[in-house]
Amino acid sequence: MTRHTPNLIDLELLEVLTATPAVSGHEDRIIDLVVDCLRPHVDSLSVDGIGNVLAAKGGSRNGPRLMIFAHMDEVGLCVKRIAPDGFLKVDRIGGINRKALVARPVLIHTESGESIPGTIGVMAHHLTPESERFKVPDIPQLYVDVGARTSEEVQRLGIKVGDPITYENTFRVLANNRIRARALDNRIGLYVLLKSVEILGDEELPCEFHAVGTVQEEFNVRGSLPAVRAIQPQAAICLDVAMSCDTPDLAGETDVRLGGGPVLKLMNFHGRGTLGGLIPNPRLRSYIERVAGLDGVPLQRQASIGGLTDASFLQLENHGIPAIDLGIPMRFSHSPVETVDLADVEMGIRLVVALVRRFDSEVKLMRGLKES
Repeated sequence: MTRHTPNLIDLELLEVLTATPAVSGHEDRIIDLVVDCLRPHVDSLSVDGIGNVLAAKGGSRNGPRLMIFAHMDEVGLCVKRIAPDGFLKVDRIGGINRKALVARPVLIHTESGESIPGTIGVMAHHLTPESERFKVPDIPQLYVDVGARTSEEVQRLGIKVGDPITYENTFRVLANNRIRARALDNRIGLYVLLKSVEILGDEELPCEFHAVGTVQEEFNVRGSLPAVRAIQPQAAICLDVAMSCDTPDLAGETDVRLGGGPVLKLMNFHGRGTLGGLIPNPRLRSYIERVAGLDGVPLQRQASIGGLTDASFLQLENHGIPAIDLGIPMRFSHSPVETVDLADVEMGIRLVVALVRRFDSEVKLMRGLKES
């Protein structure tokens, strides 16, 4: 058995992950990148019809199947209409933050693989009526300027209706071991998964470990369901982000903070137009808490309404799959300046590796207060 311990933080890979466009439904570039990262470290690898990357590492034949997954896609916009004067009308894909859009540099990603720069327009300050100065425009009011003067010029750039649009790349290393970037939701969870698989290397595992990159989480949590039906795991752990509330505008909302360690989500519920959410299996939660304690990884706890992940409907599959959300604390969600602490990322990797190494047939996840 070989235990490989690489540098847990690879800034170059993190920057590449966040710079790779993957608006929901348009994940092909990130699929290729994830396949290349996983292939040297797994026993089998495939991509299903919807785009999920399914990788497996064999273990004990009598061991349970453990699925750990992270979504690869991101929120964004798409081209809705190309106006005769060359401006692009847009619509949203996923829960895009309207407050973060106005006057933002963006990239339009064409079918040929080109990324065309543009800017989301803003009314000139000097000509804005007083009644409009403090309003956030709705999505239908927004437009993108790519510098074109006519629709024909837009078409010559390769831009078509339906093309995805992302924020321009914003990756920066900040003070105190922190980074900011667009799409850290959920490239940071994906990074934790990729590095964990690399560390496990060719170890003999007590379980059958399935590492999955899912698609279309931001578009009504679609991708994880085909994956879980194919794998039929005994347990599933979702790696995503968790809202950090250590900023002035969210102080007191929860106690989750950057640098405090990975977050166990004890309840999440969307609460806006969908009944999606998850209250985790209590024994799976206890297992994670026990392993974290053994390996010296601090855990934060969160219960909140307002978000969901692609674990939200997994527990309804097969005969009911024990599932839980494990998050990396993050500030400024669904904006171009999402921010995380790399210490939390390191602790997340250590925890995921420990969870896989210890997940054997002795881990009991049945419900009820009595042992059976």
